[in-house]
Amino acid sequence: IGGTGLEVGYGIGMDTQGNNLWLGGTTTSTNLPGINGSSFMATKQGNTDVFLVHFNADPILFLIPDYSTYYGIAGGTAVMGITNLSVGGTTGNVYFAGTAPATGLPNMSNAYGGGATDAYLTIFDPTGTSILFSRYIGGNGGDPCTGFALDSQENSYVTGTCQFGVIRIRLSHRFHDS
Repeated sequence: IGGTGLEVGYGIGMDTQGNNLWLGGTTTSTNLPGINGSSFMATKQGNTDVFLVHFNADPILFLIPDYSTYYGIAGGTAVMGITNLSVGGTTGNVYFAGTAPATGLPNMSNAYGGGATDAYLTIFDPTGTSILFSRYIGGNGGDPCTGFALDSQENSYVTGTCQFGVIRIRLSHRFHDS
């Protein structure tokens, strides 16, 4: 998987039915396979963007991505990557966390904390075409994400370092299919 630039994979996740496989990482490529008009972000935004690629887990179709999307900051600022990626067991939503060095990640529910970096948590729907939740986590210092996990109830756990003081935050989000 990849284009003409550099891709680095950071996370892989599969739904509980074993039908859908997601790969996430960072890219400098402008021509990732699977990008199309329905991708959330069809063009690379910065020097380095996050990418998500979806595969059908069928062994015959596995080598061909169903769809892909970029996730980045317009204007050339590099997203520093994702720490891990998980797929929600009951919903199939794609959860990932990472570090961003500037304002501008799309669909954030809060403001960038300032400083050198902030952690972020983003949740895409199973089709990879829309963001269900996205939030910066950090204060006015360098606050990178160092770990991420998702439990069986789809509770997200983001860890990181804090340059100044202590950050205490509780994020609540629940998505239910109707």
